[in-house]
Amino acid sequence: MIIDIGEFNKLQKDVKRIGVLNLDTIFDRVLEKFLWFLCFTRPKDKIVEQLFNPPNGFLVSLTNKAKLAYALGFIDKTVQSDLEQIHRIRNEFAHSAEADFANEEVIKYVRKLSTAKGKRVTKKESYKLYKKATNMCAENLSKVIEQKLSE
Repeated sequence: MIIDIGEFNKLQKDVKRIGVLNLDTIFDRVLEKFLWFLCFTRPKDKIVEQLFNPPNGFLVSLTNKAKLAYALGFIDKTVQSDLEQIHRIRNEFAHSAEADFANEEVIKYVRKLSTAKGKRVTKKESYKLYKKATNMCAENLSKVIEQKLSE
């Protein structure tokens, strides 16, 4: 297999791609720590750890962590759905060198974000709507965590 150095260098400098991957990881880790703190009273218990570990752990993905947080009443349906779309966008960027916010597959997921409801999503607006949704999710998670920690 030959590596296209030009393409490799381009991907390394793609700030939006790096941001998408990093934001997904941040949301994933925040939800994981939050769920551990509030739901699992047995730290380092092997059975609980298996829930979070590959290959078969139910809570390996951000999507499933968000579903559990929603089911437990920690986040609302809007945040859960937005986190799911954010993770799908992440997967596009992680698995396709061609992915960007002008890509039709990415735009399809952006259209499902709460910040895009009722709006015409263009290639130009796609990234802005994504960023707005990630900010909204971060604010919401921050409030929920603050509230739960003060209880």
